Amino acid sequence: MPEKLTRQIVGYVKHAWTDSFSFVFIVGLGIIALGVLTASFVGDSRIQRDMEKKEVHAVTD
Repeated sequence: MPEKLTRQIVGYVKHAWTDSFSFVFIVGLGIIALGVLTASFVGDSRIQRDMEKKEVHAVTD
């Protein structure tokens, strides 16, 4: 293979690898952020629900 063609192929592979890795990394960060937000909302609602139960038990006791 000519040296110029070999360098082009290596350049294409390197560029494709970088783009693919960047895309997967960004998607992964998005999924993690979505999970953190979901856990935050679920946790907040559960904390509020538990506090309401404690208040009801405190009033009835």
